[in-house]
Amino acid sequence: MNYNELEKKEIRKQYDLDFLNVSNQYTFDIGKETIKNAILINGALAIAILAFLGTCYSTKDNLNIDYLSISLIVAVVGVLSGVVSMGFVYFSQFRYTTTSYWEIEGYNREAAKKRKQADLLRCGAIISTFIAYSTFMWGSLFGLFGILNKIHIVYFGLGVLLEILLVLILSLIYKTENVRVENE
Repeated sequence: MNYNELEKKEIRKQYDLDFLNVSNQYTFDIGKETIKNAILINGALAIAILAFLGTCYSTKDNLNIDYLSISLIVAVVGVLSGVVSMGFVYFSQFRYTTTSYWEIEGYNREAAKKRKQADLLRCGAIISTFIAYSTFMWGSLFGLFGILNKIHIVYFGLGVLLEILLVLILSLIYKTENVRVENE
């Protein structure tokens, strides 16, 4: 190999390293925001249920406290799952970063071991994030079941949400039709 080939190889190596750093950071940031949102919505659900339970106890309303308590527990599990997911993301990102360095340096056997570890940690992060979002759904449903035997305004709220959803779907259809007409 001559000097130019070695220089090109070093430049390519540095480019690969820079690309891996940027793409890893971008992926990490997206995962972090997704997990933050899961923690936020589960925490908000827990706070709302706590406030609602406090109001029910002070006014002595006859609501189904069992469902509301289950909803609170499920929301707290969702927050905990989001925090666990954040840990999985951190450690998997660390493993992917070290894997990239090992691959660039040419230690493929060590890189393969670290990549397997990173993949397992990433699966843990995905599963725990899915659990966090699922607990929000189930916590909301249990809260709704606890409220429905007393408050019928929820039906009105659901109707309004369905109408908003219908308007959004119709606006998307209208926009795609306009784009299709303009392109023809």
